[in-house]
Amino acid sequence: MTRLSPEALWNVAERVHKGGMFAAKFKSAEAVYTAMLLMQELGFEAVSGLSSVHMIHNVPALSSRALLSLLLRRGYDLTWHERSDTAAEVTVRHPDRTGEHRVRYGIDDAKRAGLLSNRAWANMPRSMLTARALSELVSSWCADVLGGATIYTEEEVSDFARPSAPPPTPPEQPDHAKRIEAAIEWLTRRGLMAVAVAEYGPTEQWDDAVLADLRSLARRHAATANRSEGGGE
Repeated sequence: MTRLSPEALWNVAERVHKGGMFAAKFKSAEAVYTAMLLMQELGFEAVSGLSSVHMIHNVPALSSRALLSLLLRRGYDLTWHERSDTAAEVTVRHPDRTGEHRVRYGIDDAKRAGLLSNRAWANMPRSMLTARALSELVSSWCADVLGGATIYTEEEVSDFARPSAPPPTPPEQPDHAKRIEAAIEWLTRRGLMAVAVAEYGPTEQWDDAVLADLRSLARRHAATANRSEGGGE
């Protein structure tokens, strides 16, 4: 394997990004560089390894084929007992033959984990079950393959909760002090300022409910004035 220095890796990452071949997966030269560095550390060729790493929800993820390749490269022996639409079951034997472990991941496990809402489980359940079984195998029994790092498969990351969209920004409300100022001007023009203070107290105490009631106050005052004028005729 050709191991590139960080400087050489950055130069290649810039060229790869400009070339646009992986533009759908990596949005910047920095993302390409990070992916290449990860794959090189795992023992892959930096550039060809880009086809086996994905960025999903901003999380780097290996393809299940890449994970399987790592196991076989390190000398692990795998025996598949089942790979179906309902379960994936595999036994792994360590390179030194000192032990073996068997892992099974079934559709019931996926259901208990709340994964089946992801459409990929309906479209390709065998692939999703296989990836889950491999991932559990590596994280539980073959952690040396990833140097002890926590790295997910692309199928696992696709099951992660998608970040929810931020709530819509409420319409901007006028500053409360400006609304009070406008209300005072409106009341003063109508000769109702003293009436409003008598009804609601000092303006410093006025809240949105008071401001909303000012027009009602004006109508009540006008009706009272009309009745008084009518009674005096």
